[in-house]
Amino acid sequence: MFVFQILFAVLIAMTGVHAHATATEMPVQQEVDRAFDLILRTQVGQAICRDILGADPRALELHLGISRDKASSLAAGCGGSEASEWIYPTSPADIRKLSVNVTNKPRRYKLVQSDQMFPIESWTDSISNVTTILVQTKTVSLSRMVQILAHETAVYFDSKSHPLHAGAQDIPHLRDLDLRTDGLMDPLVALSNPLQAHTLTYLRALQVEFAILNELVNREEISRPADLDDPYLRYLVSDRCLQACIEELIENTRAIYMPISLPLLAFSPHYRAVVLQELPRMRIAWGIEKWYTAQQVLSEMPVQFMKNQFNGDVVADLSRFFFKDASQLAAYVTVGQFLNNELWPLEKKSLEQSRFPLGLSLLEFMKRPLLSGYNISLASGPRVRVRTGNME
Repeated sequence: MFVFQILFAVLIAMTGVHAHATATEMPVQQEVDRAFDLILRTQVGQAICRDILGADPRALELHLGISRDKASSLAAGCGGSEASEWIYPTSPADIRKLSVNVTNKPRRYKLVQSDQMFPIESWTDSISNVTTILVQTKTVSLSRMVQILAHETAVYFDSKSHPLHAGAQDIPHLRDLDLRTDGLMDPLVALSNPLQAHTLTYLRALQVEFAILNELVNREEISRPADLDDPYLRYLVSDRCLQACIEELIENTRAIYMPISLPLLAFSPHYRAVVLQELPRMRIAWGIEKWYTAQQVLSEMPVQFMKNQFNGDVVADLSRFFFKDASQLAAYVTVGQFLNNELWPLEKKSLEQSRFPLGLSLLEFMKRPLLSGYNISLASGPRVRVRTGNME
């Protein structure tokens, strides 16, 4: 499969002479500050600054990774009063991110340069509190930096990324969702699978990204990024992209994610816990061998992967994230086959047939962005390269 070849090239690029990474220091920090100087002056940016971060310089520094001096000046400009339909107002004190609560260190950014084309463009990790930006050149244009940081900021504050998490009950939009479904599987469990969860996070963040870019381009403050004119991406963020469109996007991105499904499961302990409870409840007519495979795929293999592959160095961990050597290949194949052949048919039916009483589909509901300080401790995911799809 071509994606496997790409991922192997990524490993070579990231561990060899063609790639390097930098911490959030000069000049990267300067570029981050410049980008947020623009982002936080848009309507959505003002609302994030005011209604999630409380126009608090320390909160801007901690959660956006802005330098201390720049955070102070930007916080002073977050006094606008125009609300955003995508934001549920909270307080900086409500924000719970895995690493921030332990280390209280500001979010960091790393540029990973390679002459290879990556299947993903950036990644926000809730464990390390690092956003990794994958680039092919040593420098990143201002418009490109704005685009990436706008997207990853939306990922960072995405309150819909884990609707089954206890934190979702803090938000009226997600509290005790009244769903109707003909599927055997709880649709919120199906949503929690990282193959689906990351796709919908991407789709929500894409809308935030495009809203910010459109405003800045219209004000002639940045050059027009090529992505902004991509017909399929514009279709995805439009009101015309409804149930069938979202279903197709999930199918497309599953093909991108499937070669790295084992690492995705390894970094999704919450999903693995809920699905291991859900499958017995469904009373599926699986034989002993298939139940054994389910236990291997959803528990043993991801745990083993984490023990052997994760050490806290974001660059090294990202390399391992894409890496499959001969000793691991059998595990990757087993995981991929089980997710595709056994779990996906159950998840797909549940996602396609779940509706709210007034007729809105679950997937259409999940497309709408919802940013806040609640239910974001696990919010993470990649900005993938999605460029083709049906626009009928």
